[in-house]
Amino acid sequence: MSQLVSKSFPWLIGYLILVTVPYVLVDTFAPEIDSLALILNMLAWALGYLLFLKLMQTGGFLAGGRKTGVGTYFAVGFTISILVGLALMVLVIPGLYLLMRWSPAWSRALVSDYGVGNSMRWAWSRTEAIQRDLAWGMVGPTLCFLVTIGLGLAVYQFYEWVSWSNYVIASIIWNTTLSLASAWYAVLSVAAFDLVTKD
Repeated sequence: MSQLVSKSFPWLIGYLILVTVPYVLVDTFAPEIDSLALILNMLAWALGYLLFLKLMQTGGFLAGGRKTGVGTYFAVGFTISILVGLALMVLVIPGLYLLMRWSPAWSRALVSDYGVGNSMRWAWSRTEAIQRDLAWGMVGPTLCFLVTIGLGLAVYQFYEWVSWSNYVIASIIWNTTLSLASAWYAVLSVAAFDLVTKD
């Protein structure tokens, strides 16, 4: 995973900047404009897809070309997000476990004609033997996500006592950690795909 990060480092930094800065600006200067948030969410998703493609290319997994495209990437993400979201509502750990086990599904769907369901089933079966490694890999993104949620809830709870400058600092922190969690998970998913395809 470290080799993948080092080779893709400029792209990862670019992703963090391009995703984080607009969110911070909207949070601090136009938080009431919902349409801007929607646009930023679409931008973040598109940049996430481009980052994923770059990671796959860096890992050497696109040498044979892509079998699918952005539609399948979206379908896999949408399906996993719903199932993980439902699991997170029940308890946090099951949701994270599903996210961990399905991490190689995006890569599999991109380079094969397996489709969404078969790619998820393939990822589930192939990650059985590397659960411990994946669990350690999930620590970083999970901590980043918890910082994002915790700080956001704290600011919301004590909003009346938070100064504007402190709010800006908090926005920078939670948006950076959220972007970092997304980038980290993208790296983890490609690294996991690398591990399970070497078997």
